[in-house]
Amino acid sequence: MFPANGSPACSSPLWRGTVSLFAIVVVGVALFDRAHRGDPPKQTADIEQEIRAFLGQWNDAIARGDAERVRAAYTDDNWLGWFEDGELRYHTPDDILAALAQFPPATKINTTISDVRAHTLGDRRAHASARFRTRLDFPDGEFAFEGVFTAILERTDNRWRFLGGHTSTRRPELAPNRPEG
Repeated sequence: MFPANGSPACSSPLWRGTVSLFAIVVVGVALFDRAHRGDPPKQTADIEQEIRAFLGQWNDAIARGDAERVRAAYTDDNWLGWFEDGELRYHTPDDILAALAQFPPATKINTTISDVRAHTLGDRRAHASARFRTRLDFPDGEFAFEGVFTAILERTDNRWRFLGGHTSTRRPELAPNRPEG
């Protein structure tokens, strides 16, 4: 129970010290919180525009086979986890580059990204989702697939990087079973 205002306990050095310490802690916590929050979060439209630009640069790096730019799009601090069709397939940017290197050298990768949505997860992180359609042009033919992906991104040094994500492709439509005859 708190001492009543004007009571002898309110004027005791212990009470004044406790109240002063409490006030210092409250102000300190408020200042610490404000200092570590950084700039106020950007509006969703701004984040979506930034992430669209980032995805365009990432997509261009893959299409051009620019390994350094592809690698730079992903975190390099052992946080990466990229799931593909229900499996954790990639733990590092080098895992992703190794998968891309599996294609024959003359393969062209053409991906169209659409329906990008993004929102902030704190000051430096965002969640993004999008649809994609990829066409692989091999020397002896082509293959196309489409799906969706989600990603968690982090902004460091004024640029976005993938922390992790998930890609899910559409299953090919099968012809219905028809009786023969």
